Amino acid sequence: MNIGNPYQSPDTKSLPEGRTTDPRRKSEDYSPRYNAAFRTALIVQGVFAVMTVLMLDFGQTHRAFWVAFLCQWAMV
Repeated sequence: MNIGNPYQSPDTKSLPEGRTTDPRRKSEDYSPRYNAAFRTALIVQGVFAVMTVLMLDFGQTHRAFWVAFLCQWAMV
């Protein structure tokens, strides 16, 4: 019977050089390969913003769009 913790964090000595297990990361620590995906997401959301402005429902859909927009980018 294994009584050790199977979810224990890896030992920092076994990690590759330059890599740490520090959970506090800078906001700039993302791969530049994501830039195209960010740009595409902003273009798509821009189109949806324009489309929701043009709807004649007294701005309800546009307000819902901005809630979804802010929540999506907060999660990103």
